[in-house]
Order: sequence, then structure tokens, then C-alpha cells
Amino acid sequence: MIWLTHAMSGRAAPNLFRATTRHEVAVAALSARFMAAGYAWDRDRQPASTREHAADGIARRGDRVERVEVELTAKTLPRYQSILSGHGRWLTEGVDRVVYVGTPAAMRAVAREADKWLHPAVRDRLVTVPALDERGHIVGKLDALWAPVEQLEQLTRTGQDLEEETSAPAPSAPTLPTWGGRD
Repeated sequence: MIWLTHAMSGRAAPNLFRATTRHEVAVAALSARFMAAGYAWDRDRQPASTREHAADGIARRGDRVERVEVELTAKTLPRYQSILSGHGRWLTEGVDRVVYVGTPAAMRAVAREADKWLHPAVRDRLVTVPALDERGHIVGKLDALWAPVEQLEQLTRTGQDLEEETSAPAPSAPTLPTWGGRD
């Protein structure tokens, strides 16, 4: 991990035990997986107000645009309503998918609230993938992230692996080296 000194940035050194730091490391690990799969990765713009929500990243591959969220803990229910209304707007304005990657508990909360707050016409384009542990380490399969467009309908709402398809199996997630047994 690299950070600027307090004299240069005005910020303290990161505390590796804070949730924000674990979240940022998880976003970095996930962005590396997207880039290894051939996507371009950008951070979302800063929201204009506290009512808006910025995604953790925007993954682009060709004409395909996916907004990516990392969720290590569940948010409050009113906060989900606000965030999911923004996701619904994105999904009707050119975003192909909103992908959540997080802990199993957080993914259950996101899926449950998405069922309530997203219109059924776009609900299947919000995908949850329970592949992180509470520390932000990737511990599960990310295969659902690399599904071809024609297989998106086969993704389950809880982020389980793609259904078996006899004609074209889903590609496996790109692998990156790990050091010390962790990302």
C-alpha cells in the first residue's frame, strides 16, 4: 500500500483495520480482476450532493458499461432505497449492469432491497455476487462477472454460479497471482 505523507496530502496514514481501508483494498483487488478480464476501469465521478451515490467503479468493455459496487456490510434500509433508485436510473440510461460484489450477508440485503425498490424490467440487470469475506478478501467465485451478454438472464438474484448450459459454458474468472495466500 502506498500513501502520501500528511505534509503532502493533509491526510493521516491509512489504518488497515478501518472499514474504509478494507473497502478500498477490496475495490482495488476487484478492479484488477476486471482489468485482467479486458475491461477499462474508472472511478465514478464525485456525487454533486449527499443524496446522490457514486459507484465504486465503472467497468467498460467495448460498448458495454457496468457500474460496480463493493459491499462489505449491509447499509440501512432507507439508504438502500436512495441508492437503488439511482441504480434504476442508471439502468435506464445506458448502463448494462450494476454488479455488487460483497459478503454473503450484504448480498442478501442488497438482493432483498433490490426486489422491493427496482422495477421488474431492470431488476435482473442488478447482479449480486457473494465472493468477499468481512475483511474484503476475495474468497468466492467471480465467474458471474465475466458472463457473456447472452447469458446474463441466467444469473440468479443471489449471485450463485451460472446455470449449467450445454452449448456454451461460462468462462472462468481471470486469475492473478497472490502473495502470502491473500489478495
